[in-house]
Amino acid sequence: MPDEDERKNSVDEQVDEQKDSVEEQRNSGDDQSNSAENGSGSVQPAQPAQRSQAAQPSQQGKRPRTRRRTRPPAKDAVIDLSREAPEEREPVPRRSPRTQATVSPAPTAAASVTEPTYLDLGHYLEIIWRRRKWVLVAVGVMVVLAVGYSLLAPPTYTSTSKVLVRPINVDPVADPEPVDLETQRELVLSTAVAGLAGEAIGSGVTAPEVLKHVSVDIPGETQVLTITYAAGDPREAQEGSRAVAKAYLDYRRRQAEAATTEIQERIERRMEELQLQHEDLTTEIRQSSDPTATAERIGVRTELLTLRSRLVALTTVNRDPGDVIGAAPLPTSAASPNLLLNLAVGLFLGLLGGSVLALVRARMDRHVRGDANLEHTLGVPTLAVIPQVALWQDEEEDVLISKREPQAPAVEAYRTLRTHLMLSAAESDRDSEMIMITSPLPGEGKTVTVANLGVVLAQSGRPTILVSADLRRPRLHRFFDLPEAPGLGDVLAKRARLRDAIRPSGVENLWVLTSGDVDPSHIEMLQPVVMRRLAKACQAAVGHFDFILIDPPPLLPVADTLGMVPAMDEILLLVDAQKTEEGAVLRSRQLLEQLDANILGGVLNRYEPDGGRYESYGYGYESLSGAGGNGVDRGVRSAATQLIERVRARGSGTDSE
Repeated sequence: MPDEDERKNSVDEQVDEQKDSVEEQRNSGDDQSNSAENGSGSVQPAQPAQRSQAAQPSQQGKRPRTRRRTRPPAKDAVIDLSREAPEEREPVPRRSPRTQATVSPAPTAAASVTEPTYLDLGHYLEIIWRRRKWVLVAVGVMVVLAVGYSLLAPPTYTSTSKVLVRPINVDPVADPEPVDLETQRELVLSTAVAGLAGEAIGSGVTAPEVLKHVSVDIPGETQVLTITYAAGDPREAQEGSRAVAKAYLDYRRRQAEAATTEIQERIERRMEELQLQHEDLTTEIRQSSDPTATAERIGVRTELLTLRSRLVALTTVNRDPGDVIGAAPLPTSAASPNLLLNLAVGLFLGLLGGSVLALVRARMDRHVRGDANLEHTLGVPTLAVIPQVALWQDEEEDVLISKREPQAPAVEAYRTLRTHLMLSAAESDRDSEMIMITSPLPGEGKTVTVANLGVVLAQSGRPTILVSADLRRPRLHRFFDLPEAPGLGDVLAKRARLRDAIRPSGVENLWVLTSGDVDPSHIEMLQPVVMRRLAKACQAAVGHFDFILIDPPPLLPVADTLGMVPAMDEILLLVDAQKTEEGAVLRSRQLLEQLDANILGGVLNRYEPDGGRYESYGYGYESLSGAGGNGVDRGVRSAATQLIERVRARGSGTDSE
């Protein structure tokens, strides 16, 4: 098929070009680092390069490597994986510090999501939106409470009187004092005024009972008091407001009259004293004709005339304390409960309480919720974020989304992961890559990822073998409608030939080795030596292949996977964004690091983006077979470009250190 070969060659050329760009960037970074070290006069030990410049083939005139997809004649004998093979698969070479992603120190088991050190409002809004169900629950509860209170609470009616307050001048000689409305407000709320109002209302209402229903406000910069009376009956509210207003004015009027009377009494007493003094002086003058007594009598007479004038003025002084400028009306509707106001208050309290609850739960949550969180916990880059697919809700249904919906966002995520694997393979000296895709716990989607990743690798022209190494709960065969036996267990038991156990998947360039009939003793045979021999035996049975993807059991429940880890070239750790906790990821990382495993990166599965975020990232490519170019090539080019930028950024950061 010439079109298929051309497409494979095009993909190989793009990967080689991206590889050359990475090597040039690293070489330029080494030159800059060496020049800086020479300039400073310090001597640093040389970093070993991954491959020497002389060992690399010339890039000029380089033709893409042609993959052999023809199957050579297989031997009739059963391949024995337990005996010594003539050649062992070489140990997995470790990457140099320059090519390997910067690994952060292992966090503690109680490590939580890295929070920003500054007030990032968008970060907290995203947390609230992600946990919006709690906000909705809180809002619903508060709204129900508000409606229930509005319907069950007894109605309350209010009536308001407006009183204009005037200053009272009880002494015509002195200037009137300005009115202090705060003092007048407290006067309205005093027991003296409330007692007068209670007498006016009748029915034995006491002053404390009146004060329970009265409120006084001062509207702005005015000389007006608004006296509001609340009651369960409209007529009672009206009468109460009018009674309190009248009682206030009467009390002030009585105070003014009492003050005037007191002044009048003082004047009258003084006049009596002066009248007696005047009579004594008159008698003294008649007897002695003393000029001093005459002068004193004139002064006394003058003071008497002044006091008489002041006494007359007291009868004409204005003792009006104010007027009622707004009589209390009869209320026609209840002031409370106010349904709209209660709904608004309930909505506000629900939003506030729900937001606080969402933030508290986010702080206490230990699940892996994002790629940054996974990268922080695992210590390696997150290579792909696979969104949630509606077809995965039913765990009993085994669906290859890469074949059913090739343009789905999840399939684009698998293509991004494929590009990472292709670039990683291009940087190594191995002819084929044996990659394990595992997860901390069961049910996190590793088998689904192995199946779909194998499909997209095969679609790009890379011969791939899928191995179902989960001998306890095998599932891989169901995605391709293949029988479970013969498979790996039959080969280990020497009941079948590997040639017969490896079967085409129905996708070109993709073969599947199912689990087969399993005996418990076969599980103990999955050790590094057996896995390396299996890789060589697969090549002998199928021909050349680029990738062999291993689907093992989960890491934490059983020890089967740990026995296969040392034989793997690279390992991908897949976690479920819905249920995997950070502690499980951390424990998995520790186990893999104890075995000196080459962890290529993490994969975040079943991630639920907010607000269609994947569409905004450019998903929704044209059909792979549509006009305007090869969709696979465009997907590889886009993902490869992103990886190159990421490698350059990490490379520059390592050089600067």
